[in-house]
Amino acid sequence: MFCNKKIICLICSSVRSLWKALAFLMLVSIGYNEFLINLLQSLKWSNINCQSSNCTRILFVADSQILGDTNDYSWISAVANFDSDWHLKKTFSHAFAHARPDVICFLGDIFDEGSSADDTQYQRYYERFREIFQMTVDDREDSPQVIIVPGDSDIGQFGGNSPKVNRFRKMFYEKEMWLGKGNIIFYNINRITHEMPSYDSDNKHDNYTRIFLSHLPILESDEKFSKKVNIKDNKLTKSFRKRNRIKSKQFAAKALETFKPHLIFSGHHHQSLIMKTKLKRLHSPEIPNSLNNDKKTAYAMNKFNIDDIFENNEVLEIYIPTCSYRMGEMDIGFGYAVLDNRNLFYTVLWTTQRFYQLSFYLFLLFIVVFYILVIKIPDMIVYIGNRLIGRESYKNDRPYRYLPL
Repeated sequence: MFCNKKIICLICSSVRSLWKALAFLMLVSIGYNEFLINLLQSLKWSNINCQSSNCTRILFVADSQILGDTNDYSWISAVANFDSDWHLKKTFSHAFAHARPDVICFLGDIFDEGSSADDTQYQRYYERFREIFQMTVDDREDSPQVIIVPGDSDIGQFGGNSPKVNRFRKMFYEKEMWLGKGNIIFYNINRITHEMPSYDSDNKHDNYTRIFLSHLPILESDEKFSKKVNIKDNKLTKSFRKRNRIKSKQFAAKALETFKPHLIFSGHHHQSLIMKTKLKRLHSPEIPNSLNNDKKTAYAMNKFNIDDIFENNEVLEIYIPTCSYRMGEMDIGFGYAVLDNRNLFYTVLWTTQRFYQLSFYLFLLFIVVFYILVIKIPDMIVYIGNRLIGRESYKNDRPYRYLPL
């Protein structure tokens, strides 16, 4: 009886020591992956200093695609949603602290399943949005201006005056245009619903820096987007797509001709890209170029003179990368722009890749399971067996060699 109690105590002691070691390793891993690594990453970002008191700092958030719960009700889905929300919240808080923005622009695809959600689900997703980007919903006077335009995942791929569109407008206070600090006017150019602000010939906003905000790119052909529609190709749908592409091109050209923007910011492609073209070549196929994707210049600051671009009859469009690791892109981050003295300074605030961190956790878990199943349990079985059969040599064994420390 005494021997059995002693064995039980030994097992309990081994288990306690094992979990102490595991807890220490896990705490170190969590401390680094969840907190320290984001701080270290933010030290790589470019600082853009204002040269005048009238400069405007803008933080761009594109394709956050907050995960939904329509397609999967399992516990794994709940864990995935929590981790995605947590990563978005952490990285955004660092980007916000670094940029100290006057304006925050959300360029659509706020939700991943917004277009398929019912009103109850949509409200739940909206509350998660508020929790993740909580600094953007502060009602204080010194809080930044928040501008939100819809994406196809928020209102559907072809939009129109549907309940989904109206629901988004009501919930996110979507407008046709917004006046910002520093004589800036932001136009909501919706290439999904083919809607733009009403044109007032008496108020051309000539004295403003005119910026287009759109989820879908304005300068690029709409063909890539139309091909993503997940429906069967028949004569009717092919005809519809063709008409939609033509209408979309005409819509983009009309918006550019009507408002003559100085700059365009868009999302949708999940990558950091740039396109600059002559206005007279709008109907020619254009291929955007990478921006800040080269490792040597990833954190560099790009400078553009707005007046030079406008005088050359050109238009500049910058594509903001996705900030969500769930989109499958290895390079994720936020766009950061400063408008100062008719100059645009732009960089990407690249954030950490969550897949690397999750892979490390899985590797650590594998090591722990392997250690327990292959090393510790067999050793403990042999030792306990020797005690039970009364083998004399057990007295020369060192019980603590079976402990994890």
